[in-house]
Amino acid sequence: MYPMAIDKKRVLYGVMTGVIVSLCIFVFDLTPLQEMFELKTLDWRFRLLSNPQKAAKDIVIFYIDQKSLDHYARNDGISWPWPRGMYKPVIDFCVKGGAAAVVFDMLYTETSSFGSEDDAEFADAVGEAQNVFLAFFASKKEAPEKKRYGLCAEKYAIEIAGKEKLALPEEQSFTLPVEELLKNARGAGNVSADPDDDGVFRRAPLVSLFQGRAYPFLSFAASRYVAGGRTLRYDGNNLMLGERSIPIDSRGQMVIRYHGPTGTYASYSIGDIIQSYVRLESNLKPLYGPSMVKNKIVIVGCSAPGLMDLRVSPFSSIYPGAEVHATVIDNILSGDFLRRMPKPWVYFTVVLAAVLAGVIVYCVKSVAAISLLILLMLVLFVITVVLLFMQGMWFDVVVPVVAIFSTFAVSNTVNYATEGKKKRQLKQMFSQYSSPAVVDELLKNPERLKLGGERKELTVFFSDIAGFTTISESMAPEPLVDLLNEYLNEMSEVILSYDGTVDKYIGDAIMAVWGAPIEQPDHAVRACLAALDCRQKLRALRAALKQRGLPELHARIGLSSGVMLVGNMGSKRRFDYTVVGDAVNLGSRLEGANKNYGTSIMINERTRELAGGSIVVRELDLLRVKGKNEPIRVFELVDKAGEARPETVEKIRIFHEGLQRYRQMQWDAALRAFQAVIASDPADGPAKVYVDRVEAYKKHPPEEGWDGVFTLKTK
Repeated sequence: MYPMAIDKKRVLYGVMTGVIVSLCIFVFDLTPLQEMFELKTLDWRFRLLSNPQKAAKDIVIFYIDQKSLDHYARNDGISWPWPRGMYKPVIDFCVKGGAAAVVFDMLYTETSSFGSEDDAEFADAVGEAQNVFLAFFASKKEAPEKKRYGLCAEKYAIEIAGKEKLALPEEQSFTLPVEELLKNARGAGNVSADPDDDGVFRRAPLVSLFQGRAYPFLSFAASRYVAGGRTLRYDGNNLMLGERSIPIDSRGQMVIRYHGPTGTYASYSIGDIIQSYVRLESNLKPLYGPSMVKNKIVIVGCSAPGLMDLRVSPFSSIYPGAEVHATVIDNILSGDFLRRMPKPWVYFTVVLAAVLAGVIVYCVKSVAAISLLILLMLVLFVITVVLLFMQGMWFDVVVPVVAIFSTFAVSNTVNYATEGKKKRQLKQMFSQYSSPAVVDELLKNPERLKLGGERKELTVFFSDIAGFTTISESMAPEPLVDLLNEYLNEMSEVILSYDGTVDKYIGDAIMAVWGAPIEQPDHAVRACLAALDCRQKLRALRAALKQRGLPELHARIGLSSGVMLVGNMGSKRRFDYTVVGDAVNLGSRLEGANKNYGTSIMINERTRELAGGSIVVRELDLLRVKGKNEPIRVFELVDKAGEARPETVEKIRIFHEGLQRYRQMQWDAALRAFQAVIASDPADGPAKVYVDRVEAYKKHPPEEGWDGVFTLKTK
């Protein structure tokens, strides 16, 4: 076999294609379309790979749900909006239980409709707790009237070292809680946030600017308090909260690492909490003991229809805002962030993937192998992306995958335009001499057509028209050419039907080979069956020619199996795919030897061995052909296994008996056997030959030491 050499030119083509495609992908990466697709793949990762069990157990949500609204409306006549005094038992319950912080994801921007005493009661509870956080709403629109923000700036503005390096969102106005609540709260934070362009909340703006000062997001304000971090500074791509490092983008936004769909964090009906506190105060057993909130962060939000603060998350278009805040707090306090892989690493992967895809397409010949390798690349990449995501790393998926498929498409297009043209020419040329299966194999492995050869055991086929010189002398050139073409076409079709390769036409002669250029372990069987079918096809052709008044054609065939040198022989500018060697020459000798025995198909002993039980043969002789000293055993190919008539089988048996007597120089017994064959088939050529030989040896016995070998004097 030819050694598998790396085609440096093809490798270079693959590298160049990969680099060019990568440059185009880099431009594509700058478009909003790419980012939109990438965000969707991130959502798929959240849905498929997130683990709700990783959610913090020290964050709970008290929901103002429909159950609570219905209970107080039905039993106490309290309709929505509730008096703010209703929240005092909630705060007191949390204080009694030792909650770490209480975060109200609700806006109290207007004086209570139940009067200032209602606000005062709620404010007192907030002040006594000392760990309550309230929400305010920031807007990009200026307030219609000038507002005073002194208290907010004094109490809730935060200092961040290096914030000037960030492009923090700038607000134009705040809608704050009523002043009495604002001054008693431990902290306050913004709850307005812009989703991504597709409307999904994937990022939390930890800090925004207003009138030159920085203000926290509600969940960040609570996280900072619980973490005990006072100092804030911008450090590269991170916001440092004390010693905690929070990954952010250039706008100061943190990617939210969701752990699951709605319900990931433990939640309770706020009515049950209020009832639990009331029962405690009455020395009754509560529904929930205050210890359930010990050292936990409590978020108060709404889940009742019409009240719910809905956000669109990667999991659902209906996702409570309270759970968004819970997730942000969880991420910050547990350090469980989702960091985006820096672009240089992504671009390196793009170039590597594109170059590999290009080299594979240009250098691998098999479509199945190319598909398998590309699929393997994609599988390995997806596995890597999954593992990185599970470790908190967001690796861009879209651009590397687009790079792989784009390179695959471009490389295949170029291949089709260049190599495809060569292959079509090659296929058109070889289709005249080889079967489609052989041609397809050559197209897959064109290196087999390089100048040179290899030693292989093959079977060669030679055929010739008997008496063609006489026929040609009796016909005009044009009809003769038509007759010859008709004959060659019929015989070639049979050869190709057995996946043989027509080596060449030499006038009326045909040379064919089996076992090359593609592997055919049954090459001898194919050659024998093809020879028998050629004989049968020629019988039908003779009948047709006779009806048209044309000469009848008879052909002789020689088959020889053995080790030959096969490949392209010739010069670098002109060469032919052919076979050479002693076994090839023998095939030609056997074709000619048929006329000495009156047979039509003669094969050598190796062909007989390889064909085995698939054929019926008659041993003819031990021959010493011209140019060879060693005698060879030759056989007549009679028929396909199972198709020989009984009388033919009996004739072969009697002939073999006569041949045995002949080699033992039992001339009379041999003569009787051969004459019996002729009696059953007067046209049997081999029997007639041996009758003549026996009669000659009876008159002139062979010399002492005779080995039964017959020497052919002619080719």
